[in-house]
Amino acid sequence: MDLPVPNAQPVSDYFRRILTDILEELVDKVPGRYPSNTEIVKQSLRGISNLYKNGLRFPNSNLRSDWDDPANRCAYVFLYLMHHCYLVYGSLQYSDEVSRSWRNRSSLKVCSIGGGPGSDLVGLTTFLRVHRIFPPSLECLVLDLFPNWKDTWDTIYAHQLDSFTVTYSSCDLVKDKGIHTRDLQFIKQADIITLSKSFSAVSAFYRADRAKGIFLRNVLQHAKPGCFVLYIDNDCGGSTQFERDFASRTGMDLVFEFRGTPTFPKGAYSYTIRKYHNLFDFSPMRSCDVTIQLFRKKGAVQSGQAVRIESNSTGQMRANSSIKQAAVPQGPPVGVILSASRSTPHHDVIPSYNTFPGISHHPKRTNPRPKRKTATTSCCPQACTIL
Repeated sequence: MDLPVPNAQPVSDYFRRILTDILEELVDKVPGRYPSNTEIVKQSLRGISNLYKNGLRFPNSNLRSDWDDPANRCAYVFLYLMHHCYLVYGSLQYSDEVSRSWRNRSSLKVCSIGGGPGSDLVGLTTFLRVHRIFPPSLECLVLDLFPNWKDTWDTIYAHQLDSFTVTYSSCDLVKDKGIHTRDLQFIKQADIITLSKSFSAVSAFYRADRAKGIFLRNVLQHAKPGCFVLYIDNDCGGSTQFERDFASRTGMDLVFEFRGTPTFPKGAYSYTIRKYHNLFDFSPMRSCDVTIQLFRKKGAVQSGQAVRIESNSTGQMRANSSIKQAAVPQGPPVGVILSASRSTPHHDVIPSYNTFPGISHHPKRTNPRPKRKTATTSCCPQACTIL
């Protein structure tokens, strides 16, 4: 079952444009040793797909990708960025608690756990823009084992339409237990915590040793009343590990749940995307089976009954709820396609738990290249539908 997403086509076109604008630069950042950098990224694509398909079920660090490698980061963005942005944007549509809580706010704080290149931030800021609730001040904290993702984010940020600040801070979701003071202070004020395709990378370690989840439980435990938690990950046999072992034990109410196969809409693709589709002999992911859950921390702000969307025996969508579903705009997204000028805010890397020399830098904005249509091909080695 697909996830019905308002404004799906123009929003997906916007995400295509972002990939078009950044792809050449990301490929150029791959060291030009033998073989060529495109061949290196091609090898990375196959390695990443194989690891995600076969390696995540084992609690073995050797079966995880090295995201300090620019080729791996480039491959990940090419393969997953558009679909992950689309998942986050679509997931925030199905409870009016989100837009109602954030309307007329002067500031918002977002914490992305295992946020990688910033897909969560792109999807979330697109949601804010479409709903006309983008605040004057937006601060984001990305907690990740590989803060070198910051270099990729700088490239992506140069093509965003709004001004906001992003800090990358190093953390290990498996080994760390305590939270650095500056990160904890931010988490306590966060309005939403996102975990998009990051829990599956560590869940096998948590199953093997429950003590390995202390850091994540501490993050959720310190969230303020009313803070949202957005969980998106692969639906592995209807797993409820995150809800059972983490959300329910840290005072979270379920607001919305979806289990199905959200599909990134077809559309016109640029010369750049088609070029690298041919060079890599690979295509961006278009759909996969996921579980989406939106939680809210119990406390002064109370949630209504959860909205659950699933397919029935005939494959039709079914929603069970006693609360009013979000009223989402159906017209063209505001500011999604139009260009906009903005200032350059402070972005930084904080080595919370180890030494990491981070340098902030913002590439110049480039114009979108002409878009052309592309054909549908067969599934990738990850067994996901691709464009």
